[in-house]
Amino acid sequence: MSDHDLAAKMLNTFQHYLEEKANQQGGLKTVQELLGIITAAPRPGVIWRRLLRAGAQRPETIGFVLRSLAWDHTILTASDTTRLTGAFLRVVYPTLCPADRERIERVIIAIPSTVAPPDIAHHHRDRLLGCLAPALFTTVEARLAFENLTQAGGPPRNAEEDDEAHWGTLHAATTPEQQALLTLLRPITEFATKHLNTPPTTQEIDEILPAMERLQGSLVSQSPTGALQNQVLSDISQAVAAIGLNDELPWTAETSALLRAMALHAARHPSPEPDRAEDKHRFITGWGAAPRIVGAEAVMSLARHQACLDDEIRTAIINLSTDLAATVRLQIAARLGYLFQTAPALLWGMLDYYARREENPGVVHACLGALHRIGQSDAAKSAILVEAIFDRFTDGAGSREIRDACISIFGGLALWHQDSHSRGVLARLLAAPLTYSRDLPHLASDLGGCITNDEIRDASFELLERTLSAAMLAARSLEQTHGSTTVWPETAQELSVAAKKGTSLAVEREPGVGLRSGLRWAQKEGRS
Repeated sequence: MSDHDLAAKMLNTFQHYLEEKANQQGGLKTVQELLGIITAAPRPGVIWRRLLRAGAQRPETIGFVLRSLAWDHTILTASDTTRLTGAFLRVVYPTLCPADRERIERVIIAIPSTVAPPDIAHHHRDRLLGCLAPALFTTVEARLAFENLTQAGGPPRNAEEDDEAHWGTLHAATTPEQQALLTLLRPITEFATKHLNTPPTTQEIDEILPAMERLQGSLVSQSPTGALQNQVLSDISQAVAAIGLNDELPWTAETSALLRAMALHAARHPSPEPDRAEDKHRFITGWGAAPRIVGAEAVMSLARHQACLDDEIRTAIINLSTDLAATVRLQIAARLGYLFQTAPALLWGMLDYYARREENPGVVHACLGALHRIGQSDAAKSAILVEAIFDRFTDGAGSREIRDACISIFGGLALWHQDSHSRGVLARLLAAPLTYSRDLPHLASDLGGCITNDEIRDASFELLERTLSAAMLAARSLEQTHGSTTVWPETAQELSVAAKKGTSLAVEREPGVGLRSGLRWAQKEGRS
């Protein structure tokens, strides 16, 4: 079996699992959790294609969970996903509420203002509009545009094999200069694709650098525009990002200057245009092939190396970290750990900014990933920043994922590094279990995993016992006050989940023992 066949088999199995799980009783929660992990970070286009297919097969379950893809500008217009998005829209759009349908219509209508050249942009808009049910239109703009399409003979086909006016094909270069540029780009695109998930070797880098130099010279002399420029800059930046992950390359002044110029060119590109109407509190998917998105990834990859981290790169990182497009900011937040060795002061300054001022939950969640990885280097400072995030995101999109990540960091810092600030935050939660009833199940679950480690077993058991005692006492208080926990069913259920997650570890083999004796018995027996 070839590598391609194996990859296809894995993707088929993944899609089948999602579809089957969505049909099972109680399976949707698992699907939601899995999709939340997948869509929280940049992924190759092939993954988004499979998600769109799965959503089209199960529009009322998987499709509903993935509905935000239907108003994601990049997903709607990227060559890898635009046709499958049309098929996704056909079956998901009719199931959505008016507010979601309006968001989809407005993003589609606005495509000509964000995609070049104009004929490609209008083709995207018209084709995707034709995938919607006109009887369900919520906006006047969509109705008028569809009426005009109908009078002109109807919207374009959305068939996957229909390549007419498909910007991903770059219009099959119309001039010898464009064709020459694409020829130079081809090996670089293949290099970038090969190394999406694994860093290239030094030998592979040495072999591709001459091709990158030739392409850079052609870019300077030809100055391509529109879709051709977008693809060239994106593919070059993807190659630069891959090279930056190699830790053995001997950086020469010429190599660092070449790669910096390429990354900065893309990082200063106007695409993607920020969607000012976009909900800034939406948990963004983070994927995209627009030049500035991939340029941001490349800039951060180069920043791992002191030889590349000059004033221009530093300035670019700062500017991109506050970019008006949340997807661009996400590329910086997700890679803040790259600055740990080369620019620690810049790293902590940006962590402070994201913790206290960033509003998009997807970007903040990515920032927490960096804090989780490097927090032990300064536990006290990390705990203060994590607490600032925890207190800001109390509800709304992405708040559950953010708060769970915060609790995991607090627990790790408290147990492994005896951080007093983290211990204080956890004490605050345990002192008010009704207030933090939604947070206790994750804390109990985390601690249940920690008791398997000999180094922190005792401390984990002590904190787990306190967590479960607080949950059970709060549940009893509810019952005594109201006569039944059905008065606050959600809170009671959350407290019950917290208790069950921990006690099942301690009293599974002794169901008759009490909480305290059960925990002590489990500790004595060395259960894991």
